[in-house]
Amino acid sequence: DYLNTNTRTLFLQDYAWLKHTHDTLLTKQGFEEAKFKYTNYELINEGLKNRAFSEVVDAAYKLLQLMPDNASLYNNIGYAYLLQKKYKEAIEAFTSAISIDPYFDFAINNRGYCRLQSGDIDNAYADLYSSFEMNPDNSYSWRNLGAYYLKTGDYNKALEHFEQAIKIDPKTELINFYFAYTYRKLNEEEKASGYLARSKEINELNDSTLALD
Repeated sequence: DYLNTNTRTLFLQDYAWLKHTHDTLLTKQGFEEAKFKYTNYELINEGLKNRAFSEVVDAAYKLLQLMPDNASLYNNIGYAYLLQKKYKEAIEAFTSAISIDPYFDFAINNRGYCRLQSGDIDNAYADLYSSFEMNPDNSYSWRNLGAYYLKTGDYNKALEHFEQAIKIDPKTELINFYFAYTYRKLNEEEKASGYLARSKEINELNDSTLALD
């Protein structure tokens, strides 16, 4: 009753064929599996949004029982640990993702950022630059390389990378904080104060190894 003439005819033909042959992937087991996947992917998405990180990790590991070679799930686990500043656990999860997909630039970039936070500067740069070469349109590739230059004291180069990151995506996380910190290092207090006010206004979470008053 809800279909137009052509679609209704096709639907009735398909329905009659299914009823006659029972040839369908929509089995009870298939339905339950699809429901299981949907439920746990929703837990991951909502958990990241609401900062319910244990739910993200639990849901991802449940899905890995069905899909052990899913690199994105390991990346989700690593990201949940990254946001908790549990960098050792995050690096392990990102490394698992990369072992499945060696060209997974997001996981490589995330691992580089965690290594940077952990003080493993050389390996951090190797990851960050590799992921940057793979995907230079990712604002986080620019932001994280900027964070690398910030930690190594090259403030002008850091600023160049942050400016490119915000040009690609003005909503890049932590970008206002990084601008504030960099401008303070360059003794441009007025600009630093403006970015710091913006950072506080949108409740950015500070880089764990840097501090601003």
